[in-house]
Amino acid sequence: MGVVEGLCSSLQTLWESRQSAGLDGYRLFRFRAKGLLEAKRTAGDHWETILAYCGGWIEGVGKCGASPLVVGEHETCPVCRKLVCDREGCGYCSEGCPAHGERIGDAQRRREARQGAAVPFARR
Repeated sequence: MGVVEGLCSSLQTLWESRQSAGLDGYRLFRFRAKGLLEAKRTAGDHWETILAYCGGWIEGVGKCGASPLVVGEHETCPVCRKLVCDREGCGYCSEGCPAHGERIGDAQRRREARQGAAVPFARR
């Protein structure tokens, strides 16, 4: 029963985001446990994640778990074709994806630049 409930919940979320998700172009769908929904435009295409939750980890916080991640509302990773979490400090797409490491490094450099800019100069 949990799988059917998960599917119904996932479809409801996707239906509410149908304009931004651009569902018209997808023809083949695959549902995975825990609300992950993948789709293809044609049989020869790679599976794209169109609805997901974040499986990433935020340093100093713990498991991210942001949900829902929806195609059209969240970036799709150009390398692994998974949805990218937009939560501050996360940027997760999939385990082992090299693009995730690049995003984390870029975010860390931006954070450090902001912190460096916010440090006041000492007066003598």
